[in-house]
Amino acid sequence: MLVVVLLLGGCGKDGKDAELIVLDFIVMSNQWDEYEFKDDRYFYYFWKSPEIHVPQLTGKVFDEGAVLCYMLQNLIEGGRPQVVQKPLPYTINGFYDDNGYDVPYSENYSFQIRPGYITFIVKYSDFGELRPPRGDFRVVILR
Repeated sequence: MLVVVLLLGGCGKDGKDAELIVLDFIVMSNQWDEYEFKDDRYFYYFWKSPEIHVPQLTGKVFDEGAVLCYMLQNLIEGGRPQVVQKPLPYTINGFYDDNGYDVPYSENYSFQIRPGYITFIVKYSDFGELRPPRGDFRVVILR
């Protein structure tokens, strides 16, 4: 518990307050591009480019900071809409009907970073070439 309190205390290693940056991104379905690699089971999709330029993601953040990403989802709970954050990587499991057979599938959402850039990734299993739906993401940078 002490480690959590120290990490969330807001001070950097030099005793100065850490800076928190929160950025939201919306990826529309037509903005996902199929990645060149695919095999018999998985299809990968990236935001077009495939990287997003994020100047706040500096080399210092990359080396000494922290980056967290969340998928934002709208849910109905108790008859009221609620927005929830699902930390990445996040997997959605389900079944689809393939001519009368329930076939399991998964949608795996993740991200990768390098100084100045972030890439959102969707990996489908046993799904064929289906374009991902709109994705709402939140990026939290601690520097």
